[in-house]
Amino acid sequence: VFPDLYTSIVRAGERGGALGTVLNRLAGFYEQEAELVSKLKSAAAYPALVGLVGIATVMFLISFVVPRLGELFSEMGETLPLATRVLIGFSGFWSASWWAWLLVGAVGGAVFWRVRPKEGILWKAPVWGDLIYREAVARFARTLSTLLGNGVPMLEALRVTAKGAGHPRLEAHVLEAAHAVENGSSLAASLETRLPEFACRMIEVGEESGNLEKSLDKVAASYERDFEGRVRMVVAMLEPTMILAVGGVVGAMVLALLLPILQIHTLIK
Repeated sequence: VFPDLYTSIVRAGERGGALGTVLNRLAGFYEQEAELVSKLKSAAAYPALVGLVGIATVMFLISFVVPRLGELFSEMGETLPLATRVLIGFSGFWSASWWAWLLVGAVGGAVFWRVRPKEGILWKAPVWGDLIYREAVARFARTLSTLLGNGVPMLEALRVTAKGAGHPRLEAHVLEAAHAVENGSSLAASLETRLPEFACRMIEVGEESGNLEKSLDKVAASYERDFEGRVRMVVAMLEPTMILAVGGVVGAMVLALLLPILQIHTLIK
């Protein structure tokens, strides 16, 4: 019923004798995560609405407006511009086989969703992949700080944190670091080439000063702010991009429909 991160941390809290504190911190962690998800959904609502309206507009033009104007243009007997002929041809093709395209799209989407989980796609995406990894680093730092602050041994805390990292690459890195720590390496040295430089430097400072938990909390807070700021920037850039894309497609279609009218008007003059 509960996520792996939740059960792993509860298990470590039971072993460390700090179950109450761990549950309180878990509650705060999931509250912050829910608040962040809510902000992201609110920020993405407007671009999503613009995209839906744009798709609906294009489908309306292709399904109803273009066929009727195509019949009108064919009655005039004039040679239509290339853009207009392409648009009318695509409209006829869509009108004749729209149900087949929808069926293929639905089946393909269902198969794609089943075979390749969406998380795997996002992890490899150029922009979102880095954002998700940074969020996973923040989760790793926050969880490790919680466990170490409640007396869980370092090796066990690393293994629990690796399972709950929510990112396969980071999980592998943390397990490799746990093996290095078990062989006598410091935590900062074992994570040297596996985490971003800022996180490694903060962990090194925390180990040297004896305040590793506080340093990890600062790492988590920094990466959480960075993640939220980057996502807001991406969403802010997405809004004008969606508007320009929808406006460009609709404008190109309208221009293709106006070209024959302008051509006929020129011939009459």
